[in-house]
Amino acid sequence: MAELRGNYTLLSATNILAAFSATLFLYLTRSYYIRSPKVEKQRLGLTQLHPDPYVPTDGNQETIDIVAIHGLDSRSPDAWTVWVKDGDPKSGNVHWLKDPHMLRSKIGNARILTHDWPASVGEGTSMGIFDLAQDLLSSLHEHRSRTGTTRRPIIFVASCFGGLIVAKALTMSSAPCTDSTDGRYEHILRYTVGVAFLGTHFKETDTLLYDITLMRIVAARDARSESTEELAEYLRNIKSRSYLKEMIGAFCYLKDSPKYKFPVVCFYETEKTDVKGLVRRLPHRLRANIKAQIGSEDSRLLVKPSSACLQGAATEPLNVTHNMLSKFSSPKDINFQRLSGYLREFAEGANAVLEAKG
Repeated sequence: MAELRGNYTLLSATNILAAFSATLFLYLTRSYYIRSPKVEKQRLGLTQLHPDPYVPTDGNQETIDIVAIHGLDSRSPDAWTVWVKDGDPKSGNVHWLKDPHMLRSKIGNARILTHDWPASVGEGTSMGIFDLAQDLLSSLHEHRSRTGTTRRPIIFVASCFGGLIVAKALTMSSAPCTDSTDGRYEHILRYTVGVAFLGTHFKETDTLLYDITLMRIVAARDARSESTEELAEYLRNIKSRSYLKEMIGAFCYLKDSPKYKFPVVCFYETEKTDVKGLVRRLPHRLRANIKAQIGSEDSRLLVKPSSACLQGAATEPLNVTHNMLSKFSSPKDINFQRLSGYLREFAEGANAVLEAKG
């Protein structure tokens, strides 16, 4: 009996220790996940956020598409998600494209989608700007064809480098017949009724943001032997004065042409980013060139207003750093109100834009 009692005591102690360990594990893992605003696993290509694609609907409530494309070294949903209270991970997350009190409340007739591309420099990609634009066009064409919505108006929201992908994609879709498109994507351009750019770098005058990203690509390639040459080569080419100018010139011609004309708004940051912090993320051997660019500056605008704006497009400042241009914590956020106001104008003016195209 004494032996049984001893075993029982040992068993009880073991159970208590196991329960304590499990509780501690859950607490620690919960703390870890709360610290990160990541709420979903990334998937490349199009993802429909609203309405829920797995809930049957008659499809008549949504009459316009809003497609959001993230920027460099980012992914969905992180690119569109922020803590409710700045600096407080326990306050919860807000995904403004998905939250029922945010964009959905402003444009109730919208189907909202995100398009993910391999933008994390540590993962590696062999895709260049042409391939990334082609992938966006193919994904949109397949989704809209499958759902019978090829004649539905489209609004694009593009952050950072994602804006160049959108500009390239729309330029490519204007070709009525080429070896790569045979005119099948023209409906995407024809039914585009608005584009909002968030801190997109349109000019070659200041390429610090791309230089830092390029250095991180080099570091990732050297460390993991992964192929990122196509994206790296494009970032190098941006520094040439003809490459970017030619692409953006073609896009501006399209947005103002009678056949395809659509409104555009360019948002830019007004708060400086801690560039010294970005440089510290680079290996020591790669820091010298970047340090020479920034000099003694601790912070600066990653994309200056002169680089983030297009001729003939509306321009709006947002009082945030570059990284926060695509993140909004509440419907009362003045920056969200500015962006959503333009998106609502695009949606309400969609029929007039389409009629003007003839």
